[in-house]
Amino acid sequence: MHRITSFLGIIIITLIACSDVSTRTIKENQELWESYKTNRYAFDFERSCFCPILDSARVVVNGDSIEAVLHQRTGDLLLDVNDSTYVLDKYGQDYFVTIDDIFEEIKEHNNNPSAGEVEAAFHPDHGYPTSAYIDRLKDAIDDEVSYNIKNVEIF
Repeated sequence: MHRITSFLGIIIITLIACSDVSTRTIKENQELWESYKTNRYAFDFERSCFCPILDSARVVVNGDSIEAVLHQRTGDLLLDVNDSTYVLDKYGQDYFVTIDDIFEEIKEHNNNPSAGEVEAAFHPDHGYPTSAYIDRLKDAIDDEVSYNIKNVEIF
């Protein structure tokens, strides 16, 4: 009986953790991120969607723009601010995003009645999204996107 109760508790906690994110939670975490970040930062980025697949990448941000993107496993330069077409032809202009872009996408779709499910988890100390799942159109197929962010480094 104790095992069943524990199992049900884990399921309930999981369901709560995966529920839609509140506008207040987004705002509080974005304010925390704004107080933590500087003009230049980097992070490990993974994106899952109906799009070309890249294992993971290291994204370097300067101001509001992506400065460079490196393949996480090989270290190969995928995007350099001086040669913006190097990888964009294969992945599309919006494939790589900043953490601020992810916040904006979460906010845009969170209260949009035509959007489906929006879920996000945030770093407890620094506020940036560690993961996000966004169903951009609830009645469409293959429009969902998910992001995973880790190893954020402030310069």
